Amino acid sequence: MRAPDAKAWVRIALALFAFAFISYMILLPAADAIFDAYREKPKKISQVQTDMTYAEQVRLRTIEGMTAFLFFGLGAAVGSFLNVVVYRMPLGISLVFQRSRCPGCGTQIAGRDNIPILGWLMLGGRCRACQAAISLRYPTIEMIVGAFFLLFYFVELVSGGINLPNRVPNMYAGVVWIVFYTKWDLITIYLFHCVMLCLLLALALVDFDRKRLPIKAIVQFLLLLAIPAIFFHHLLLVKIPQTIFGVTIPVWSQGLVTVAAGASLGLLAAQAVSYVCRRWTALDKSDEYHFAAGLVLVGVALGWQAVLTTLLFACVLKLVWPLLPIRAQRKEPLATENMTIPNEEMSEAIESQDGRQEQSAIQQSAIQRSAIHRSAILSKPVNLSLSMFLFVAILIHHVGWRWIYGWLPC
Repeated sequence: MRAPDAKAWVRIALALFAFAFISYMILLPAADAIFDAYREKPKKISQVQTDMTYAEQVRLRTIEGMTAFLFFGLGAAVGSFLNVVVYRMPLGISLVFQRSRCPGCGTQIAGRDNIPILGWLMLGGRCRACQAAISLRYPTIEMIVGAFFLLFYFVELVSGGINLPNRVPNMYAGVVWIVFYTKWDLITIYLFHCVMLCLLLALALVDFDRKRLPIKAIVQFLLLLAIPAIFFHHLLLVKIPQTIFGVTIPVWSQGLVTVAAGASLGLLAAQAVSYVCRRWTALDKSDEYHFAAGLVLVGVALGWQAVLTTLLFACVLKLVWPLLPIRAQRKEPLATENMTIPNEEMSEAIESQDGRQEQSAIQQSAIQRSAIHRSAILSKPVNLSLSMFLFVAILIHHVGWRWIYGWLPC
């Protein structure tokens, strides 16, 4: 009898998990309700147990754990799509009308292989058709996006919005009161901020790849945040006051003015930072471009005050980063892998009597040069872009947004 393979074990484990989950969440509560009719009722109200039973506590923790897992899965799925955005948008490839394919053999990726994180693990990091290596970056980005979806889930959503300024936190917090007794205002704010983080991460990844997003993509990112912010004012937690310098702004235009002010300040601040950086170091044009777009997105989604505080955090991170003992992790190919010995040297080596010895000497020299080159590369810190520091800065800002906003004089 042949032993089950790895895929069979995965299917068996999933089936057992589904059976246990359904039994615990449906069958056991049903049986408990049926037998409750035959139990002896307490004679006095004081005898009623007000606290939850052990089984009820376990069920509540199960619901909380499964809900957190679902939000992490939602973030991982968004991260999977973000990988497609980062790869296709700089090349002008459609995001909708083309299915995902292996870049090596062009085989269309099956749905079972497109499951975030698990698909890469089940494939062993290789294409099913041609066995070409699939970059570890794909599951890494999926895990990063799932992680900050989960972070915002705890910090912003089930906490009742405790980190949000100009908003009274929900009195009843937790999964049951926020998610299942759905508080749509808080959930839409959570999703709005997650979209903003995804767009900032996309800018950082494109910049990390030394590519550049077309202006059309930047406009699409901007509209994706500006349109909801203008028409649904509850998404803007920090608005421009209705009365500015003695001029009263109509209520319907308050969102539009807030978005315009945040975008304008973000653009001006990015230009100022770029000017200062150019005076001290060489700054890549695409880095300036994506950093400016990121600050504009921050101003649109969070307001002009968030532009200043996020910019401060990003600049501090940029200054502190070279001092950290972190070395480059990006693998550089050895010079011997792609280095070809010049034809003139090879011809002279072959024509001479000791041609083989000279050829060996040239190859040894190439190996030494490649080793020196590789050690020089690995001794340098990772050169992260400004847009990457901006992404990290907005995470820090968002966790403590209520307290940071309370310190501002405005």
